[in-house]
Amino acid sequence: QKSEISASWSGQKWQQAITGEKFVECFKVLSRLCRSSQLEVSRLRSTKEHLDLEAARLQPKTAKSHATHPTTYTLLIVNPDGAVIRDGISIDFASAVGSYDMGTVIEARDRVVNESGVVRYESERGWVSECTRGSGREPICEVFEVTHAGDADLQVGDRKGSDLGVTDLSTIGSNTLSRLASTFKNLSVS
Repeated sequence: QKSEISASWSGQKWQQAITGEKFVECFKVLSRLCRSSQLEVSRLRSTKEHLDLEAARLQPKTAKSHATHPTTYTLLIVNPDGAVIRDGISIDFASAVGSYDMGTVIEARDRVVNESGVVRYESERGWVSECTRGSGREPICEVFEVTHAGDADLQVGDRKGSDLGVTDLSTIGSNTLSRLASTFKNLSVS
């Protein structure tokens, strides 16, 4: 069925569709959204609060210096193909050492963003990705619980979401921008 649809859309039909007034206007709106998102993420990343959080994140992990950072992420593998476990953060340069099946619940002790802009979690067996690298960025796992070493002493009301390991606006913006960038790259290549 897919080939029938593709065959019915000749090059001329595609050209008419993407040069139509509605498509051009939609593309302009998306371009403005992308530019304004990039500016907002850049602005957020230059704030003192973000720079302080980033400096704290890069410090060696000690109980005192990272008391507000999560100690465990509980993840659920949601991708029908499961999750590949690698022995390093980089997807391209780390070897596959195993896999988790869909529905598996795992605990991760660290979370980082690799060179491809993919959030990766370190489990007992190795590193797994939060989503795929492709243009679709399909979810591989979902965080459904974040725990801290001192949960009983943690005063949640005094802390921002990013202090507690909850995704903040700059992280969401970065992920959105990486998806938009790959989409724009694919559009410009074709």
